Amino acid sequence: MSDEYHEKETIRLLSGKRKSRLELDDYLLDRGYKREDEFYFLDRPDTVEAWQSLSVLTIDVYRHGNTLHGREGDIVTEQDAWDELCITYLLATLPVTFIDVCADECESLAEQFDLKLELDGRSLRQADELRPELNKIANELTKRWGEPGSESLGILIELSYQ
Repeated sequence: MSDEYHEKETIRLLSGKRKSRLELDDYLLDRGYKREDEFYFLDRPDTVEAWQSLSVLTIDVYRHGNTLHGREGDIVTEQDAWDELCITYLLATLPVTFIDVCADECESLAEQFDLKLELDGRSLRQADELRPELNKIANELTKRWGEPGSESLGILIELSYQ
């Protein structure tokens, strides 16, 4: 199935060198993320409609293209060093107001850990380019299928899996 509904946008945050997993873990947990073995997620603070996503975004941690697995207490060794974060933003199933949250989180991570951003394989020169790119996708989606986070778009997505 194509991603004509923009169910998920992939944002990669890349480093030229290994970074501390423990430092990342502390940083994300301090910002309100929750850890689930090999990934982190940031839940929404508002009321979630049945057709919408519960989390604003998820973060997978990689080293040399491989997912780093780990549980609490297991992320203190050099083997847990990382060089890439893969952020999944479920654009179609979140109201457009969460684009700002996603962009803010990506910009903060990029600044904190000196990372370069890519959106769906395209390099962004600066982290602040992410917000207008996501808004552009949301506007195109609205014109073609419906507003992100809307029930009508949720129904279209559900029907596409049947």
